Amino acid sequence: MNTSRITTHAAPLLGLVTLLLASATLARDVNPNTDAVVQDSTLPGYVIVELQGQPLASYDGRESGFRATRPQPGRRINLKSPAAQAYARHLQEKRQAFKDWLGASLPKAEVLQEFGVVLNGLAIRRLNGHTAKELARGPNVLRVTPSHLYHPTMNRSTTLINAPALWSLVGGQGNAGSGVKIGIIDTGIDQTHPFLTDASLTVPPGFPKCDGRDSANHVADSNCVFTTNKVIVAKVFQLNTKFDAHAAQDHGTHVSGIAAGVANTSAPFVGATLTGVAPKVFLGNYNVFPGNIVSAPDATIIQAVDEAVIDGMDVLNLSLGGSC
Repeated sequence: MNTSRITTHAAPLLGLVTLLLASATLARDVNPNTDAVVQDSTLPGYVIVELQGQPLASYDGRESGFRATRPQPGRRINLKSPAAQAYARHLQEKRQAFKDWLGASLPKAEVLQEFGVVLNGLAIRRLNGHTAKELARGPNVLRVTPSHLYHPTMNRSTTLINAPALWSLVGGQGNAGSGVKIGIIDTGIDQTHPFLTDASLTVPPGFPKCDGRDSANHVADSNCVFTTNKVIVAKVFQLNTKFDAHAAQDHGTHVSGIAAGVANTSAPFVGATLTGVAPKVFLGNYNVFPGNIVSAPDATIIQAVDEAVIDGMDVLNLSLGGSC
């Protein structure tokens, strides 16, 4: 999977809808009910169990008693609405029914993560020879897919998106992206980098956001360490990691600069000035490759996508590659 999507203010939410659909396929959509499929996985012993019932981001109201939660074109999903909260409880009940069955039928299998916003399902570590076919017998199971590892890549040029035409729609490159929030699911963002420092921005209401690991007092959304008035989220996602969200690797910072580098920033080593595609964008750091980690399982990436949507990111960028 190679995805590098940057959307400017001309259509800030179109990219979100596209990436929500893409994110639901991070776990490959293949028939999993043979042991050979799971044994070929790049992350043996781990699977994604997708349950029946559309996730919140794409639910169209097809189930009796539950109103649609899918946002209208050009709008962001409202996770606090009564409809979303009611349907979220409904999905949670389905996941709980599966977990109850799992505990009784396959007690050695471990639930690692649960998802409900962009994917309705769970990440499972299968132990002691349990098969995908056994997991597929559980209640409400739609499919069981092998888990894969992904790594940072970027192989798309900004010229492919015809950026000058977009800039002309928003009053010039210097204004592009004003008010838009892009979640960068990558290796972290160096919030001190000159290309990503803009004193003219005002942090939007409800931000900055961070997890406890990235807070000076270990309290989520309080005293965030790696945020600024441009990088307004800093969170880390990995299984059993000691790392925080800071950008120990440079790929996420590089991607962020392409997306949102401040207009006309001096680059003395190359004797030029640089400008990102949407210089006035706010950035969210969703670090799935912290420290020296170079590969992340799809479950971790899905978790980061889920959280970025919950946080209110307008667009998500995943410049990642892997085995699918």
